[in-house]
Order: sequence, then C-alpha cells, then structure tokens
Amino acid sequence: MFKSSCFVKWDNYEQHQKVVESPSYTEVAKGLGPVLSGPNSTPEHKIYHVQFSGPAVAFDQPVTEVVVIALKDPANHRAVVDILSKRSGASGNKVVFGQTREDENKYIIVCGWPTVEAQKQTASKPEVAAALQQLYSLADEDNLYRVNLTKGS
Repeated sequence: MFKSSCFVKWDNYEQHQKVVESPSYTEVAKGLGPVLSGPNSTPEHKIYHVQFSGPAVAFDQPVTEVVVIALKDPANHRAVVDILSKRSGASGNKVVFGQTREDENKYIIVCGWPTVEAQKQTASKPEVAAALQQLYSLADEDNLYRVNLTKGS
C-alpha cells in the first residue's frame, strides 16, 4: 500500500495554531490537499502533532523510518520514554520521538538511516534488539513504514 507522509516543522505549537486560526489557512490547507485527500487517501490518514525529543537529524538521512506506537497501559509512559531516550542519545538524535498531542498514549518515533541495510544491522545488535523487545512488551506497534523524504520550501 502506498504511504505518504508530510512533516511540517513549527517552532512551537502556538505558531501552528496561529496559522490554523488565520484567514489564510484555507489556502495553506489547499496546498496540503494532495497529501490529505489525494487519490491514495484513506480514512486511516491521521494528523499528529508531536514535539520531538531532540533535533530531527533523522529527517536528513536518505531513509526515514516512521513508527507509531501505542502504550499497552498508560502506566508504561515513563519506561517507554526512558527506552526511547536512551536509543535517541545513543544514535546522536538519528532516532527522535515524541508523544502525540491527540492521544497521550501514542508516540511517533522517527529514525534516520543511510540505507535499509544499516537499519537491519543496527536492529540485530544485542543491545538494540533487547531495547526493542522491552519497548514492544510495553507498547504496541500501530504502524511502521520507511520513506524517502524530500524537503520542500
């Protein structure tokens, strides 16, 4: 199935809200129309607002992996953040994550890789495999896909 992704960087959520509330938002939304309502759109298309854990170095890599996870139990929040924080730090922010504003039990994880093979090699390392196993004992994977992002203006 075709996946489309659009990441819009805002300095803060309030800046985004100002645009949404402005009279010009209709024109902005028209520009996003192909992504939000194009021929490949489905009812599952979701818009998430996320403050990522660090500079989004992941977006500068040739392969971008996007993972949406949902906590199995809200009490798992701290443990999930700890696991993701360690992976993010160890990767030099090539792995970033954030809780969605729309659902406090959902997190978006974005990983940047030079190649798909590099992702597979990293995931097979014992410490990474253990962290992933621990993560997936606490949260379910809602969605995972890899894309080649193109920067717009």
